Amino acid sequence: MTRRQVILLRGVPRAYASEGKRPLLIYDAEDTATPSWLHVRFEDGRVASVRRVPAAGVPA
Repeated sequence: MTRRQVILLRGVPRAYASEGKRPLLIYDAEDTATPSWLHVRFEDGRVASVRRVPAAGVPA
């Protein structure tokens, strides 16, 4: 398990989403080296990182 996955396991989800009928937990990045990334932990244990990009014209 990577350090980032361990951070996810200790973290608190900031939002819930779904992939079809499968819930996802979305965490804010706790790693200060990557503050603009969100880390997604799937119900089956898979972990993905997605870049948080503000919509055009919307302040971050």
